[in-house]
Amino acid sequence: MSALGLVVACAAFVVVERDPPVSTEGKDGEPTDRTIDWLGALLVTSGLVLLTFALAQGEIVGWRTPCELIPRFSHRSMAGALTQCADIIALLVLAPLLLVVFGFWELHYEHKMKRAPLLRMALFTRGHGTFSVVMLIALFEFCSFHSWIYWTTVSRAEDYGHLLRTN
Repeated sequence: MSALGLVVACAAFVVVERDPPVSTEGKDGEPTDRTIDWLGALLVTSGLVLLTFALAQGEIVGWRTPCELIPRFSHRSMAGALTQCADIIALLVLAPLLLVVFGFWELHYEHKMKRAPLLRMALFTRGHGTFSVVMLIALFEFCSFHSWIYWTTVSRAEDYGHLLRTN
């Protein structure tokens, strides 16, 4: 399969036209901002990774069990010992907090620093909040679909679990 992917990638490299060069001038002849909001990227990535990790691992390790993640090497033993990170519940609190900080940072980055943010917060108020409502509907649909898949799998496992048992 990877060979097929390599063939398609090579064919695309030959067949697909190159993008035209991007102008570095804005509407008024001013140079456009081509910088990357690294702090915003760090905040949103950290928030989403922590949220995903907490939701995925909460059921596995338990909601109040400390996670053992970070290897720490001491001067006494080179093998190292595992330290404990925060509880899953603490990660569920920290993740939305980082996402809220991301929102405020993007507002600051756009309005006070006059730079192009990763996500324009004005997008959520466009059309009197229509975009926000559409995104909430998409979130609810996503959650309901995946919970339907989960519960269908669980119910089928209960019905056909005897096939998996070995005596």
